[in-house]
Formats: sequence, C-alpha cells, structure tokens
Amino acid sequence: MLDAHISKDGTSMLICQMSDRHLANTIRVYCRLIDKARRLNQITRLSPLEMRIYGLPKVNEDTVGEAIRRLIEKMVPYLAEAYIRPDLASTDLVDQVRLAIGRTGALPAAPIHVMSPQYLLNANQILANEGFEDEDWERDEWARDPDEGDR
Repeated sequence: MLDAHISKDGTSMLICQMSDRHLANTIRVYCRLIDKARRLNQITRLSPLEMRIYGLPKVNEDTVGEAIRRLIEKMVPYLAEAYIRPDLASTDLVDQVRLAIGRTGALPAAPIHVMSPQYLLNANQILANEGFEDEDWERDEWARDPDEGDR
C-alpha cells in the first residue's frame, strides 16, 4: 500500500497510486513466479540420478523455499491494496493467490511441546549426538539457545 513499486521501465510510484489493472497484473506476475518456484521444488523429489538422466538442474529445497517466502512477502503490500479496492476484491485474484501458494486454509497446528524452547534444545542435543555439527544449526532461529535472547 505505502510501499514503492518500480515498473519494468524503472518508473517508481506508490502501490496505492497504481491503476487497478496494473495492480492486478502485478499480483498475477507474483503468482506465476511463486507457481514456477513451486514446480521447481517438485524437481527436488527426484533422485540425483534421475535429475542427471533428464538433464534437470540441481535444485536446493531450502533455496526454493526461501525464494517463495520472499515472493510472498513482496506480494503482501499489493494484496493489501487490492483488498481495499472494491473492483479488485471481487475478482479471481484471491483464487490465483490460493492456487499459487498451494493452500486454501490454515496449516495444521503443531503441538505446543514441539515449539517450546526446551523441546528444541533437547532436539539439538539429540542431533548433536548423531554427528551433526553446531554450525549446521547456527542459522536456524529455532535451534538457538533460549537463554541467548533475541538477536
């Protein structure tokens, strides 16, 4: 809404200044990019041998997941603007977003104990005993020591 949008030609404007058509097309572009990334993720389910046989690129599931997350985060201000515009709120944009993201409802709730810092600390201790190194988990915010505080 209040974020800037930069067009293909380099023109900058506030998202709230975009025409309905331009706004809807931008959301559709994000949906296509998310869908393309989700299809790339399907490649990761193939074995390395199958990927080699079919000449498919090596795809890292974490990289694809991060790309999808960034695309969704970038799309949010456009969706918020479209939501407050009556002519866009009744279009098929919501269905396109649902289809691109791949869900229509809430994710199942994780059990509370799975998310607790004590459980995560115990999980790290178990994994450390299995030969995993600490540096494998340093980037994982869930794996941090709860006594360290926020970073």
